[in-house]
Formats: sequence, structure tokens, C-alpha cells
Amino acid sequence: MRTPALARDLALAACLCLGWAAPAAAEDADMSAFDAACTNSTILLEIIGGSAEDAAPKRTELCACLVTALAPEISTDDAAVLAADLDGSATDESRSAYGRYEALSEVAGGAFDQCFAAIAPAE
Repeated sequence: MRTPALARDLALAACLCLGWAAPAAAEDADMSAFDAACTNSTILLEIIGGSAEDAAPKRTELCACLVTALAPEISTDDAAVLAADLDGSATDESRSAYGRYEALSEVAGGAFDQCFAAIAPAE
């Protein structure tokens, strides 16, 4: 009995034997604009809470986690949209005009919840 995984492995083996290249994996998003907006975000400092001096290192840790979590999941355009949210330049109109904003917001929200939990102090 062939399982889907076995069928995939057999197909890849056949491609290699015939000299065909396996399909390239999708590239991670360029997160540089997002990272810059994230690490300079006053919004995140407010969400983290406490003094800006105490929150800044946590913001850096949060942003690093978000970049790692989101890069393989979103496109570079998506990252730019999220950067606009973080730097305060996004508008309701720009969000509405971006057809994938709702789905993007769900993906980013899930990553944020996971990353924020990792930096939040245990209570």
C-alpha cells in the first residue's frame, strides 16, 4: 500500500534518477522593513508595558521572534503591510485595499500571541 509520503518520495527519486531538479522551496520574505518598524515601534512598547527602558529589550526579543516566525509564512509585500501597521503609517483605506489583509492579520496575530507569550513574565 502506497502512502502519500511514499508516493512523494518515489516521485522525487524518479526525478533525481532522470536528472530533473526538485521544485525549489519558496523563499522566506524579506523582513528588513518589518524588522526596522518593529524594533522602533512605540506601539509595541506600550503593549509590553512598564518603562520604555525596561520594555525596549523585550521589544527587541519580540521582534526577533516575529521575524523568525513570519518570514517563511508571508510574502515581502505582506511584511511591508505589517511594517506600516507597526510604524503607524497604515490607514483603514490601505488595509482595505490590501486584499489579503484579513488573512495576513490572522497569521500575524497567531505569531504575535506565540512570541509575546515567550517574552511575557510568568505570573
